[in-house]
Amino acid sequence: VPFVSHGLGAQSTVNKNFRNTIDMNSISTAPLLKGKNILEVGCGGGILTEALARLNANVTGVDLGADVIMTAETHLKEHSPELVERITYKTESIAQHADEYANHYDAVVCSEVLEHIDEKEAFLKDCVRAIKPGGSIFITTLNKTVLQWFIGIILGEYIFGVAPKNTHHWSKLIAPQDVQRILAALNCETVSLNGLTYNVFYRRWRWINTKKLCYALHAVKAA
Repeated sequence: VPFVSHGLGAQSTVNKNFRNTIDMNSISTAPLLKGKNILEVGCGGGILTEALARLNANVTGVDLGADVIMTAETHLKEHSPELVERITYKTESIAQHADEYANHYDAVVCSEVLEHIDEKEAFLKDCVRAIKPGGSIFITTLNKTVLQWFIGIILGEYIFGVAPKNTHHWSKLIAPQDVQRILAALNCETVSLNGLTYNVFYRRWRWINTKKLCYALHAVKAA
């Protein structure tokens, strides 16, 4: 969340104050995102959607899974009713959504989604279509490296069971330079690229000096 809120505030590189740690359980409620319209693609149960709305953004979450959208809507009504007016959930694809909301959003957020997409170029093209000129796209995903394969897939899924087996597939991972290449062809300039990792025990993201595991990319669409 600080990655997105600062990126929209600065439209530049990530603030070094966030370099050591991002604590997902201590999000400021300052109106950093007031008036911003944000689209979260692949919103799942709405955890990040609600976190962004707590910073006073107007957030739309889209997901192809009707069951997870139902879960997100139920959680919103039962646990965060104060956010109902700022959050909208839709069961549809990004392609469908971009057809109706082209050049609409200040930002599109794709958090841990790209590694599950087959047609990445088409997917990113639709994401960019939904962004207004001068708007941002924020992506966090797994890198396509041997280190990530070993730690994230072999150890994480098959040895320690941090995630179910077959959650991630090597063939679907993508390197940051390939994401940058696709975005550049869509008239989006990368303004920050940072390595990060997630501590599953403390539920905390940390910036790290290597992008060999996961990375966070912020790009801006040409005005």
